[in-house]
Amino acid sequence: MKKYVKILVVSLLCVALTAGSLTPAFAMTGIEEKINAFCENINAITVYDMTADKMLFGKNENKHISIASTTKLITCLVVLSVFQPDDVITVGQEIYLRKPNSSVCLIQPGHKLKVRTLIAALLLPSGNDAAYTVAVNTARKHSGQPDMSYERAVNYFCNLMNEEVKKLGCENTYFVNPEGWDNPNHYSTAADMTKIACAALNNAIIASIANIHYSRFYFYSGEWIDWYNTNKLLDPESEYYYPYAHGLKTGTTSEAGKCLVAFAEKDGRKLLICAYGCKEEEDRFGKIREIFEYVYSAPVMGDADESGVIDASDARIVLRASVGLEDVTVTLRTRGDVDKDGELTSSDARTILRVAVGLEQLKTAS
Repeated sequence: MKKYVKILVVSLLCVALTAGSLTPAFAMTGIEEKINAFCENINAITVYDMTADKMLFGKNENKHISIASTTKLITCLVVLSVFQPDDVITVGQEIYLRKPNSSVCLIQPGHKLKVRTLIAALLLPSGNDAAYTVAVNTARKHSGQPDMSYERAVNYFCNLMNEEVKKLGCENTYFVNPEGWDNPNHYSTAADMTKIACAALNNAIIASIANIHYSRFYFYSGEWIDWYNTNKLLDPESEYYYPYAHGLKTGTTSEAGKCLVAFAEKDGRKLLICAYGCKEEEDRFGKIREIFEYVYSAPVMGDADESGVIDASDARIVLRASVGLEDVTVTLRTRGDVDKDGELTSSDARTILRVAVGLEQLKTAS
């Protein structure tokens, strides 16, 4: 008798699924369409799910763009490939290679700083003076030429930067300075910066320092200084504060606009956003925070085809899988097993169908 009841339930559900058009009482916006609505004033952006190793969204992601001080992520990676974090560097006249009116961390010739402190100088106040200090000293150490001129050393360091990004699989990136100053020959893409940012996050020194909002730093030579992070997502006093944000780097130039490489983690899910050419602070911080919040709250269970919309097609997919007409993949089981009993059944399909037509509300899953 139970067998016949199950057949009857499945048959009735098939009729419902194959009937004309279903007009839901409410409709959820697709993931890509929703994220795109946040990006009206953003030139290029990627939204990458690090946990699932999946690009969720891209806009102009392969377009050559100026990337401003987010360049310093690769600068940090190159420095840490040559120096140990507790090695000490003495600041010299190279700090005056910085451009007028550029951001500085206020280090001076004769100051002695550990490499980890200089990494903080690059990531928090975004010191271009620190960028030239690490570039020159890294080039001299790597080349074995301690007397290399400042200009030659900077060129040598940029070659190391370009070699490093090739190793990371970046095909549309080239650097001619260590700080990110606008130059037609200094460019990357949002897609390539996603690869660079992932590499930076895999470096414990960079990841931990980029997560600091404020700290007092002590130099090896005895001085101290207070540095604040330019990333307002990390500032508890900012209107843009986002408690799940953990870095990573800001950037601003006239050509690049307002830029942000932002990393967040919530309930074990890691998301990375690389946004370039934002018009206002609201776009750089407010809209990026909204994207994080949307993705973290977007429905997972029930959206079997990962379209961002729960509809009759999801129910149809689950039903076909439950009766053996479609392969049950790990992703399909995760998204379609609504009652989380470990199986895909007609009950799951029925629930999804009821949600699609507005007769039931499906709770989101993190």
